[in-house]
Amino acid sequence: MISGDHDKIQPIETLRRELLPRISGAVMQVLPNVGHLSPLEAPEEIARRLDCFAQGASVQALGLSRIQMPSLLERTLSQHPTLPREIASVRIPDSPLAQKAVDLAYRVSPAVVWTHVLRTFVFGALVGRAQNLRYDEELFFLASVLHDLGLTTEFRGTERFEVVGADAAAAFLKDQGVNDERRAIIWDAIALHTSVGIASRKRPEIALVHIGAGIDVLGLELNKLPPTLVAQTIEALPRHDFNKAFFSVLVDTIAHAPQSAAMTWMCETANEHVAGRHCPSFTSQLQASPFKE
Repeated sequence: MISGDHDKIQPIETLRRELLPRISGAVMQVLPNVGHLSPLEAPEEIARRLDCFAQGASVQALGLSRIQMPSLLERTLSQHPTLPREIASVRIPDSPLAQKAVDLAYRVSPAVVWTHVLRTFVFGALVGRAQNLRYDEELFFLASVLHDLGLTTEFRGTERFEVVGADAAAAFLKDQGVNDERRAIIWDAIALHTSVGIASRKRPEIALVHIGAGIDVLGLELNKLPPTLVAQTIEALPRHDFNKAFFSVLVDTIAHAPQSAAMTWMCETANEHVAGRHCPSFTSQLQASPFKE
């Protein structure tokens, strides 16, 4: 089932609640910045996804196995993506819990976010290796894979997306039987992953999510990673016109809950790119303070 996240006639929430459960084995695919007439608004993306679906169905019907996923890790319409055992010499955790986290992130995330969270893990792991850090690999992987749930239409809330994502991840992990201590570490890693100067001072599982995301989004200290390994990472996990597409996701998230950006690093983006919304900055709040000096 394919729908646009801007569809006002048949909202995603309605389709998920009323139609999706009635179709056995159906999976919801959400197109960012697309309204009700998705075949006209995003014909190439619709065609690509239908082609992936048809290829997957043909392979299954013939009883064949895929030798290689398109571009190694291009999204198909499967709810259970199969990751390679390693990317750029970094081992990809494959515990049952890790696979469930991958399934969740894959199901709810647009391609630009899905591949970003995995590159976050790979880049962070490369930094951890270079610095000879010791850390819990599964904790770091879970935090990386789940760190942008707050940017997805399924989990968006009224608070800043980092906290919304941390809460969503913690709820998922609690359902999986993960203990309080491990959930708390992952919560911190996700909630703090954009907190420059703070996250990097925390334990490695938290710091590496922040570092890996910073490398992938802004290219921070990218030049310190081996170019060959960076190229292998991007080959396995394509960037999908990342700068433009990811920025669009951020703007949509702010538009959903403008108050969530108040006095955060997203405030400037809110004021410049979300029409009709004013996001209070620290400066404006200070100047409007009720105290008479």
